[in-house]
Amino acid sequence: MRIEEYIEAAMRTEYPSYEPMKERIQSTQLFRLLHAAVGISGECGEMFQAITSDGLIKDNTNMIEETGDMLWFIANACSALDVEMPTAIINIPPDKLNIVMLVRRLTVAASKVLDEVKRVIFYGKALDEKMLVVLIRNVVYFNYALCIALESNVTSVMEININKLKTRYPDKYSDEKAMNRNLNDERKALEGEE
Repeated sequence: MRIEEYIEAAMRTEYPSYEPMKERIQSTQLFRLLHAAVGISGECGEMFQAITSDGLIKDNTNMIEETGDMLWFIANACSALDVEMPTAIINIPPDKLNIVMLVRRLTVAASKVLDEVKRVIFYGKALDEKMLVVLIRNVVYFNYALCIALESNVTSVMEININKLKTRYPDKYSDEKAMNRNLNDERKALEGEE
């Protein structure tokens, strides 16, 4: 089969109308969950970019930044679901944690969150908040384990993330500030040099 034939055949099974999805996404809760799920998944990709092919971290500060960004998206998902952010207790020494394996497991957990939200928005499945909380809890577990593997802790990562965001958005969020970031100032905030 040629690629052109494949595309034509694949389009036969594409959703015939996006109107029902547009109606479902009008829900502020679903819109926020979609933003969180896409963000969590995107942070996984950024984490993989921060790891060399032989499993070493290129830049520990950047890896902690991505971990904090993921916590931000997790917090937003929990806020949208009106649940407390889950915690996790990791009783594993940092030297026993494999960072590449943790990022892989985190990516699988994140993809399950995204898939659940996709089913609600695109297929019209009823939102199963309890299931979504369980899936988010899995993301939290691997994120917390990653904090330990990075020889940090969740509280510090949260503070670092908020310091970076205060640098980016001194007053409040704006599209302009999101698109025109001062990466040098953000790096200083990440390194505690504000």
